[in-house]
Amino acid sequence: PGTSLKLSENAKKLAEMIAKGFLEELKVSEKEDIVIVAKTERMDFFDITVDKFYFQVPKEGYFFNENDCWIKPDGDRALIGITDYLQNQSSDIMFVELPKIGQEIEQFDDVGSFESVKTVLQLISPGSGKIVGVNKALEEHPEWMNQDCYQQGWFAELELKNFEEDKELLMDGPEYFEYMKEKILKERELLDKEKED
Repeated sequence: PGTSLKLSENAKKLAEMIAKGFLEELKVSEKEDIVIVAKTERMDFFDITVDKFYFQVPKEGYFFNENDCWIKPDGDRALIGITDYLQNQSSDIMFVELPKIGQEIEQFDDVGSFESVKTVLQLISPGSGKIVGVNKALEEHPEWMNQDCYQQGWFAELELKNFEEDKELLMDGPEYFEYMKEKILKERELLDKEKED
């Protein structure tokens, strides 16, 4: 008695967004308690399967460094994270250390780290700028970096400094896919050679 099953306007809007294929992606600002619901995009991928491992690279919208990290620019902002190749190599991610909001970084700086059952690795930023957001949800759900590294598993958000200049040292999707394939096949050759010896 007295409990209403009627949804508030905000609850209705959220339910409608989820029903239309939106996923909740938490991005909490340290200064405000604002939760932003971000759209999960339908993406087209290049993909390759080697032995039991499956690797994907977005066809467009993302740029990559040789350290297997990505940047997805959107105006003067960009999200950064790790590639499917890097998450496969590191195995199950158990812990993340996010950067501080407000931190100024240069291209190829260490931005934060993540720990897997195998090792501790650094995320090397593909772009320069100021950290304006972090994916705090990764502290509770580091596995998102394995499960959905290009969307739900994003690491930090940058206010870009000079992306046109940064882009000169990055690869687009098709270029990175070829680079990644070459790395995978070389590693496989080395493993096959070790088995023969």
